[in-house]
Amino acid sequence: MKNLKNIFTKLNLKSLISCLGVLNFDLKGCLFPQMENMAKLQCILITKKSNTMRLLLIASLFTVAMTSCKKDFIPTAPKNADITATKDLKVASNFNWATVKSMDIEISPVAKGLLLIQDEQANVIYKALVLSGETHTANITFGTTIEKAFIYFNGAKEEITLGSKKFVSTLK
Repeated sequence: MKNLKNIFTKLNLKSLISCLGVLNFDLKGCLFPQMENMAKLQCILITKKSNTMRLLLIASLFTVAMTSCKKDFIPTAPKNADITATKDLKVASNFNWATVKSMDIEISPVAKGLLLIQDEQANVIYKALVLSGETHTANITFGTTIEKAFIYFNGAKEEITLGSKKFVSTLK
């Protein structure tokens, strides 16, 4: 019993020492040996709980110590030159600031009908009712990202390539 008391004293477990004290003094001359065994069992349970709690505490402290205090590495971007005016920009020689381009369309249909011009995503760009025998002209503005468009007239479809300034057609 003294050896256990010394071990628990070294481990700094005050609750176990008091438990062993109860065993030494209060139950020493007890008439019921079952009471002594029950007290020993309680001491063993307290020991297991204390060791589990101590291990849990050590594991928690170790985890916190290993995961905290790490400096995050943030790469710095290269510093861009200070640009104070648009003339300071370096752009291609064929670059223009236009976001739209325009095109003249001249249509001479043989029948009356609805003229519809759409881009590749089927967005309607222009719509008009065209009479037969009359030439219909329009200046249409497209976004610079649009490369081709389609003319629909009375069930017929015709493609327009948007590189030129003028498009002429006799729709049938």
